This record gives sequence, structure tokens and C-alpha cells, in this order.
Amino acid sequence: MDVVDMIVEYGGQALDECYQCGTCSSVCPWGDFRDFRLRHLIRLAQFGIEGYEGEDLWSCTTCGMCLDRCPRGVKTVDIVRSIRNIMGEAGTLPPLLQSALSGLAGNGNPWAGDPDKRTAWASEVGLRPHTEESEILLYTCCTHAYDPRNIKAQRTLVRLLEKAGVKWGSLGNDEKCCGDPAHKGGRKDVYETLRDGNTAQIRAKNPKKIVVTSPHCLENFKKNYEGLKGLTVIHVAELL
Repeated sequence: MDVVDMIVEYGGQALDECYQCGTCSSVCPWGDFRDFRLRHLIRLAQFGIEGYEGEDLWSCTTCGMCLDRCPRGVKTVDIVRSIRNIMGEAGTLPPLLQSALSGLAGNGNPWAGDPDKRTAWASEVGLRPHTEESEILLYTCCTHAYDPRNIKAQRTLVRLLEKAGVKWGSLGNDEKCCGDPAHKGGRKDVYETLRDGNTAQIRAKNPKKIVVTSPHCLENFKKNYEGLKGLTVIHVAELL
């Protein structure tokens, strides 16, 4: 199988739709800081020429600006993600990303945090398990669970919920990363494992509403978790 066929098979079906107008490169936020040309990367990929898997592939933040402005609606982010998945399967991910994704696969979070201490952030405010009486299932982002600065924000959020009389509940230490780093970083296998496991855990609780603290969780739960279709998912900012 040649490179082009592999990219298409891994999710980059839009590869041939790009007609190289250059809009993606002109609107990319990276253009204000460095010479980053997504158009060039896609062109190399279209011809299967060496170089498409270079530094630019990993510089893309998959923000979606190019997709939003593309006159043909080419799913450029899917192309980038598919090439990264090929690199991931080949074991050629950048060292720093590989380290984070290995932690994601082994510990359920990219912070190398102990999964048995995921809810340690709640030591000062208390943790409520989700029950049938819970109004919301509060899904805590890995950053809010492990990063010292964001732990403070998570505790403040819980205090606000308590003050407002909101009946909230958590999955406790069964909670894991939504998988966004793997989804965008080239480990499709890790992402699918997390997605399926999280879906099963959430569905088992039959929540009335899911409130997430991360925009990445919000995007994945609403757009990429087919098993959560029909459930209401909102960001905590919407709740507040």
C-alpha cells in the first residue's frame, strides 16, 4: 500500500479534494510566528513525497481555522490526524509526545499521575459519587485533577456548586482522560480504548446531564463519542 492510500485509509479521505488554493496557510495562526504552510504539507502528502511527516506535521495544533475558511470545506485536520496515526503506528512520534501518550495508555492521563489519586484534588472539599439523585455528572479534566494550579480552580468550582445547591456527582477514580491527546497526536488505538471505556462508565451511571471542565472533553463527548449521542453535555462555563 502506498503512502496516499494509507493516509486515506487512516481517515484522510479528503486528501484529493484539496486544490492547493493556499487559504489554509494564509489563515493559520502559526503564520504570525513562523513559516508554517499546511498547503505545502498536504501537497507533499498528495504525491507521497518525503517531507510530509516532518516538523510541520507536529506543529499543527488542529485548531480548525483552516477547515473553517477552506472554500471547499476540505477536512484538513482529518488529513493531519491520519498522517499522525500512521507515524504513531510506526513508532515514530516525537519523544515528548510519545512520553505523554505512553502515560495516557498506562495511567489514563497524560500527566503521569497515579490513577488511584485522580480524585485527590477533592480532599479539601469532599467528593460526591454520582447517584440517581445527582443533577449533573461532573467530569473533571486531567489538568484540573493533577496540575496544582488548576486543582485550586476545581476546588473553587465545587464550592460554587455546593453554595448553589447543585446536586453533583463524580465517577471518582474510574474517571479517565477523554483521549484528546491521543486522538490528535497519532495514537488512534489509545484513543479508541479510552473512548469506549469512558462511554461504558458514563452510560452505566445514566446521568441527566454531563458537565465538563475542559473544552477538549466537550468536543470529544459531543462530536466524537458516538456512544454518548442523546446525552446532554455542556461546559462548566455554560452552567455557571
